[in-house]
Amino acid sequence: MDKNISVKSLMKEIRNGEFVLNCRMPMKYTAGFPVFGMKNKKACLTIPFSFYKVTGETDRTEVYPIRYTVTVLLPEGKPAAFEDLETNPAFADVDFSEKIGYFRHESIRNLNKREYAAEEAKLYGLYDKMVAALLNGEEAGAADQKEFSELLGRLMPPSLKPQYKLLDENFYSRYLS
Repeated sequence: MDKNISVKSLMKEIRNGEFVLNCRMPMKYTAGFPVFGMKNKKACLTIPFSFYKVTGETDRTEVYPIRYTVTVLLPEGKPAAFEDLETNPAFADVDFSEKIGYFRHESIRNLNKREYAAEEAKLYGLYDKMVAALLNGEEAGAADQKEFSELLGRLMPPSLKPQYKLLDENFYSRYLS
């Protein structure tokens, strides 16, 4: 099996695949930055889905909480689980109907669309390296981990970070805290 995975391509394939369509997740939900790690001794990628509401005002697109996740087994790329976080006890205090922040947030406000896309492409290149290291039973290089953490922290809306902690405290403490 190929251990060189394009995380971005896998996410697109999953989002448009039969598994997610059969889960009946509303179309308005957008895939966010995935969480990778080990679950029950299996390498997994968990893709969070949240809702962004365009208001027509610059830098005032409303961000809503992560509502759904799809977990994918690696390296197969096979969907293994779908979860509506409304039924997850860790998310009991989350009001999924209330906005929690805005996009574009302060740390990326100075980037135009092309610059943001370049930063995001760099982040997904690092995702590919981090996942390859995970699949090979290795640690990614310290420089890659540091750059990954910095880019992820800068590109992710700050209002979503607490939910990443609820999704996977280990991933959060390693890359977002």
